[in-house]
Amino acid sequence: RYLGSPKYLAGESYGTTRAVGLYKYLANTYCLPMNGLMLISSCNNFASLDFTPGNELPYALYLPTYAADAWYHGKLDAKYQEMSLESLMDEVRGFASGAYEAALFKGRSIPDEERAAVAAQMAAYTGLSEEFVLASNLRVDLDSFCLELLKDDKMMVGRLDGRIAGPVTSGSLGDGESDPSSSSGDIAFSATMNQYITEELDFQTDRPYEVISDDVNERWKFGLDNQVISQENTIYEAMSKNPFLKIWVLCGYYDAATPFYAAEWMYNHVFINDALVDNLSFTYYPSGHMIYLDAESLDPLHRDAQSWYGAAAAQQG
Repeated sequence: RYLGSPKYLAGESYGTTRAVGLYKYLANTYCLPMNGLMLISSCNNFASLDFTPGNELPYALYLPTYAADAWYHGKLDAKYQEMSLESLMDEVRGFASGAYEAALFKGRSIPDEERAAVAAQMAAYTGLSEEFVLASNLRVDLDSFCLELLKDDKMMVGRLDGRIAGPVTSGSLGDGESDPSSSSGDIAFSATMNQYITEELDFQTDRPYEVISDDVNERWKFGLDNQVISQENTIYEAMSKNPFLKIWVLCGYYDAATPFYAAEWMYNHVFINDALVDNLSFTYYPSGHMIYLDAESLDPLHRDAQSWYGAAAAQQG
């Protein structure tokens, strides 16, 4: 009855990984393609996000987000602080993909003069000291940045939303408990879900509702030996086989869980034909990981979604 209706999949964060995988399964198994994929805070190549030894990618891909956080907290010199966020991001993108990426590639062989110049520019963009950048061998990981930016105030900035700061705590920001930007959202989500379960569904239990479970994440089985999840080929195949498929990637400038520049890098490696380029779109919001939690972004997000769903349905029709 509804097979002829427009069909969409939406996912957020790890849900974007699932959405792309589910699209492939439905298309290949049931010949049931979609009109669109709405990917919020996209996470489709884990190598771009994982600060593991030997992986230089995240250092460059996180840099614009570091700069956005520093800009928000007023930690940059006037030259950069007076720029619009969008203009600053454009400039930092160019540095990250140019001089900085080249410096990372050279490793220990980088000349002292070049190392010093890159460190000075990194410090100017991130609000960190040149000494700290040099001591980090030009490689500042996320936990280090979040702890360092506001250390003089004895505060740390959040991973899910770099605008939010809180007292320094122990542990990695990735575990959620140490992230000052996660606690308020966790409280709201938990309260809402528990109210829904008990009052709307009339289900009583003494089991706690877990907003996010590291235990579940650790039990995922990807079926890949010594590889990372990378969905460029899956997305290429989906867009090539279904020329009506529209993919919409939504990004928050202050999101360090899935940085916007990492999403851009990933989709720049989906080598679709020129005729399909307009089917892929990016939209940016002055928000963190959960775009819809931000009052300034919620209304624009709603308007953008109405427009995008309508355009995707019209193209298929």
